[in-house]
Amino acid sequence: MLTRNSVWKAWCIAVLSVVGSTILTFALAPLVHEKVTLLPFVLAVLVSAWYGGISTGLAATFFGALSADYFFLKPTFALWPVTQGELALLTLLIGVGVAVSLLTEKVHTAHAAILQSRERLELATAATGVGIFEWFRKEDRIFWTPQMEGLFGLETGSYEGTSAAFAKRVHPDDRTELQARLADCESRRLPQITVQFRAIRLDGSIRWIEARSRLFYDDSSSLQRLVGVATDITERKQKEIALGNALEKLTESNHRLSLAPRGAIGVWERNSGAQLNWWSAESYELCNTGHEVESSWENRLACIEPEDRERVNREVRTSFEQGRDVRVEFRARRPDGLRWYLAIGETLKDPDGAPTRIVGVSMDVTGQKRIEEELKQSNRDLEQFASIVAHDLQAPLNTVETFSKWLLEQYAGKLDDRADQYLTFMRTSTWRMKRLIAGLLAHARVASESGNLTLPVDCNEVLAWTLQTLAPEIAAHGAVVVSDPLPTITSKSYQIEELFQNLIQNAIRYRSAEPPHIRVTAKRQADEWVFSVADNGVGFDMAESERVFRPFERLQRGLYNNGAGMGLAICKRIVEQHGGTIRAESQPGNGSTFSFTIPLSAVTANGSASLIISETCDAKKGCAA
Repeated sequence: MLTRNSVWKAWCIAVLSVVGSTILTFALAPLVHEKVTLLPFVLAVLVSAWYGGISTGLAATFFGALSADYFFLKPTFALWPVTQGELALLTLLIGVGVAVSLLTEKVHTAHAAILQSRERLELATAATGVGIFEWFRKEDRIFWTPQMEGLFGLETGSYEGTSAAFAKRVHPDDRTELQARLADCESRRLPQITVQFRAIRLDGSIRWIEARSRLFYDDSSSLQRLVGVATDITERKQKEIALGNALEKLTESNHRLSLAPRGAIGVWERNSGAQLNWWSAESYELCNTGHEVESSWENRLACIEPEDRERVNREVRTSFEQGRDVRVEFRARRPDGLRWYLAIGETLKDPDGAPTRIVGVSMDVTGQKRIEEELKQSNRDLEQFASIVAHDLQAPLNTVETFSKWLLEQYAGKLDDRADQYLTFMRTSTWRMKRLIAGLLAHARVASESGNLTLPVDCNEVLAWTLQTLAPEIAAHGAVVVSDPLPTITSKSYQIEELFQNLIQNAIRYRSAEPPHIRVTAKRQADEWVFSVADNGVGFDMAESERVFRPFERLQRGLYNNGAGMGLAICKRIVEQHGGTIRAESQPGNGSTFSFTIPLSAVTANGSASLIISETCDAKKGCAA
């Protein structure tokens, strides 16, 4: 609604524009045709309509017609009468004035609507964080709104406005794909494209951006212009990634559950506060409780045998606090007796990496534990039998050895040569039999001494003791033994000494023509230590690499083949008791390397990095460190 001030303003504009046109017409009259002098009044209407609207334009038309009739149409200085031609000219002036006024009003209305739409769009983009961009390809000119610059962490007006400036702000792993997508759309002349990429902000942080664009082509199908909007989808993308990971884990869990017979597995969940827990129906059955029992962690522990509760609770709590998966065995009493269960749980974390809950399964492993116990008992019985047999064989063997020695001493040279040879064979066979029995006893002793390894053993000291024990044998063959720094492990010292002794003796026994050179090393790999004993002996074919660790197996190689075939078998048993493995690498004529592993959980400290242990023994100087 027009106010009084606006009305007066409109009338003033109309009057002033007409007065100005009248003065201009008087000035131009001597220079132009008298009929053309009416044109300045059209300018008056245009100015009035532009600045005052349609009402002002119509008022200027009215006043202009009066001024033209009075001052310039004959008879002058009179409003009437006028000729027919002048009347037509006056009518034309009025028509043009009205048309100009209406047209100017429509232009005003359209301009106002555009301004209003632009203002609304700016408010909407500012409120929603949507950025608008436009790319003119030929000029390589890009326009960004302030909101678009904000998505990339830029100050308003600081964007350089080129495709190169945009590319350097896209994550390197996404640039090639982004360019390929745009080229594919252009080659197929697609009208729209939606892409997702990571943007590198000014502060170095990375945000996910989704851009939706409209593509415009020329007649030759070349891309001319691209207009679009962009939004920050980082939170949505993180949730999508987390959901994808969760679905993958859920699929894997469902697959594992599908492999188990119904009733054999109970699913459970324990949250961070241990207040809201969940049990499956099978879990209630395994716990031998009704569904009315609250699924709390305390009730869960109450199902476990009292001797195992504290251990299970401690293991689950520690695993949760450290963010690692849990695996624990426990016993629970049921109507059919005491049963064994295995609980396996996965610790889930929030986006910040903090543990939130444990989801797991409990399985009845009573049958498996029974089989394991029977197997252990069978092994113990077998080892005990081997020990008894080996021990009982020594008595008659000692008698045979004593009498064969007495016969050899009393009748050597008194009988024929064949008799002396038989006596020598008897002595050698008796000696080899004693070696076999001793090896069998050692093998049985190692097997019977499995259990917790709780004592720290410095492998550097154990190796030094071993070399002192083997000093005569080392000196006799001119062997050289060197060592790198070795770690301290949790074990039994005599087992590690026996391990080193058998490997070094094996290297000396199967030596080449050159004096034996033996090197003992240890290096850490992942979660274990790898020990190696390398020599320059005769070596062997790798096809025999498994056979050398079997009891009583001897490869006929080297200068001396008088071993019992038990040394490497004992080494294998000792290493396996420590949870490790042993292997051999060799080539005929190029020596051998025996490597064994000790898990890092059995390591308590490392040897000093600056300590170099070198044991050298020869026939003249003996052993020296």
